[in-house]
Amino acid sequence: MVQARSNRARLLGTVERIAITADCPTGWSAIRLRVVRCDDIDGIANMLATTVGTSVDVLVSSDDVARAAVAVNDEVTIESRRVSPRRVVGDGSTLEQITR
Repeated sequence: MVQARSNRARLLGTVERIAITADCPTGWSAIRLRVVRCDDIDGIANMLATTVGTSVDVLVSSDDVARAAVAVNDEVTIESRRVSPRRVVGDGSTLEQITR
């Protein structure tokens, strides 16, 4: 059995889109984030450093998206982790607006 490497990083970027896409699990939304900064979290591997300057879809609980009142063009931060080569999952409890 192969186990995914533990990883986590704090992304900062601009929301380009919020959608429920075909590959979103029930109750989740995909936030397309234009990443401008990716900060390490002490002692944890950062597998998202290459996302700076690109757009990435971050899966977040739809309830957390609503709680944070995030909208397109908002600048946000969220702690996230890569769970597969093409999937990033965000910790919705850390989703915060920087500006509105």
